[in-house]
Amino acid sequence: MSRTIHVLHVTPTMKRGGVENYIMNMYRNIDRTHIQFDFLEHYSSEDTFDAEIKALGGHIYHIPFMEYRSLPRYCRELDAFFARHQEIDVVHGHMGTTAMFYLTAAKRHGIRNRLIHAHEDSYIRDPRGYIRMILIKQSWRNASQLCACSTTSGHYYYGNRPFTLLKNAIDTDRFVFNPQKRIAARASLGLNDSAYVIGHIGRFAKQKNHQFLIKIFAEVLHYNPRAILLLVGEGELKKEIQSRVAELGIVDKVIFAPVIGTPELYYNAMDLFVLPSNFEGLPLVGIEAQCNGLPVVFADTISKEADLGRTTKFLPINSTEALAKWTQIITANMRMPQDNRECNLSKIKEKGYDARLNAARMMDFYCNLVD
Repeated sequence: MSRTIHVLHVTPTMKRGGVENYIMNMYRNIDRTHIQFDFLEHYSSEDTFDAEIKALGGHIYHIPFMEYRSLPRYCRELDAFFARHQEIDVVHGHMGTTAMFYLTAAKRHGIRNRLIHAHEDSYIRDPRGYIRMILIKQSWRNASQLCACSTTSGHYYYGNRPFTLLKNAIDTDRFVFNPQKRIAARASLGLNDSAYVIGHIGRFAKQKNHQFLIKIFAEVLHYNPRAILLLVGEGELKKEIQSRVAELGIVDKVIFAPVIGTPELYYNAMDLFVLPSNFEGLPLVGIEAQCNGLPVVFADTISKEADLGRTTKFLPINSTEALAKWTQIITANMRMPQDNRECNLSKIKEKGYDARLNAARMMDFYCNLVD
């Protein structure tokens, strides 16, 4: 196709997060003379990747539904938006909760290719989570293509309906372990050589299960006081977690680090990566950690598709033995040699998690839709 294909990505925001990083990994690696990304964000404020998006030639539009939470107004603005933007060839939706509204509006205004992309595979068991689940189960309505980052996410969103697997992908070369970067990163965090760093990267939200992680870490300290917990992220529950750390008297053992554009530095500083999430789709941070050669402990809520053959464990988070099992595995890892940080890049690429290879596949996917 000679003309440029315009793809509109529908997102809550473009902050640093798993879905947002995935989209940007694709954006940086596609041929932008043939395919251009634009973005429909659901907050009115500027976000982390907005400047880079504009530099790459993308346009950013805002429909601040998340701020005013008026469904009639949201639907009116969607109609007005799609009426104005007839240049859009593909709507690629990453928001399951409002998909039935924006995909319906896109269809009403003649956009033939309307994708919904599943990025999660469960929900928080509270009233808000239940409402989200109901909306997500309707996300396929008025979509022309169903996509998912993992098979578990696809079945959660679409049941037995067929879908296309578009895996989360990373810049694999960037995340390979670097001993010089490890020295620099640990120095910047005030860590000595003897510290054993248990790392976690994730938004401070119920999904990520930080309360359970703090319980685990407090138990680990009873067995080995050289442990340090590195928590990278922002979010609505951060102050609550900081208060809990203070209550337990372990402030000097927990580092709250900011989100940065070079997360590979944090991975280099770590000795073990943990992800006790209540649910995930296919966690990009888990792929990045394994690419860095880190042993990983996942919650058993996370798809086995996230296992790339490193020293990976999947442990329960809801059983009566969960706390003891996590403590046992982590303390056992602390006794093991820490000098093997090699990863099998060819295997990671073979499994479909390399951004360059995935971007090429995505380009073919879009081109086949529009042809």
